[in-house]
Amino acid sequence: MTNNKVDSKKFELLTKWYLRFNGYFTVDNFIIHAADDIQRISGGTISNYTDIDILGIRMPFHTEQTGELKIKNDQRLNCIEKIDIVVAECKTGKQNSLNKVWSNGNTHAIEYLLRFCGILQDKEKLKETASVLLKDLKFENDELRIRSVLFSQKTPSKDWRSRGLTYISCAEIINFLVGVRGECWITNNIGTKSTHDSWDNLIKDIFKVANDQTKSVDKKQRDIYEILK
Repeated sequence: MTNNKVDSKKFELLTKWYLRFNGYFTVDNFIIHAADDIQRISGGTISNYTDIDILGIRMPFHTEQTGELKIKNDQRLNCIEKIDIVVAECKTGKQNSLNKVWSNGNTHAIEYLLRFCGILQDKEKLKETASVLLKDLKFENDELRIRSVLFSQKTPSKDWRSRGLTYISCAEIINFLVGVRGECWITNNIGTKSTHDSWDNLIKDIFKVANDQTKSVDKKQRDIYEILK
């Protein structure tokens, strides 16, 4: 829903929590430095290649369970029993494409990312993986999956989708929080809400709306968009 105004910083925080609710450990505002690239030095400052909004890593056998209730994950993420790494970019309004690093052939930046994740030791394998990831926006083998995921309000172009880009909309995140994550407690007769005082205020406010049984689903969605302005 691109007609709904959404603050970019709030959307990044929402996406970070969405990944957390689906079992991902997260690193936000990850900078890919270019310290040895003399062409990027200006006035003594070395600009970075790019920055990644959120880097999420999910372990193969993750489950979040309380008593007999296994808290549901979002099927849109297609969670699997492998190390699953999400390179997330968050776009609001009419923005609907990945950063330039994914289209300018800069394998050095992707190799930097892979080294940080610490999943590959062999240098040749690392280079090979970086090339595949840059080309297909995803790399997968028997033990690992790493992929670029666009979180945005607007659907990406056909060109991006044809390259295999995984896309999850702001509306789909809200639908998950309202219709799946919160509802799984209620449908299992485990109250209507849980205690989470240490969460960020934004996500606490959103869950207050999501758990309000006096409101329709449509009203909850509208109220959450108001929070995200």
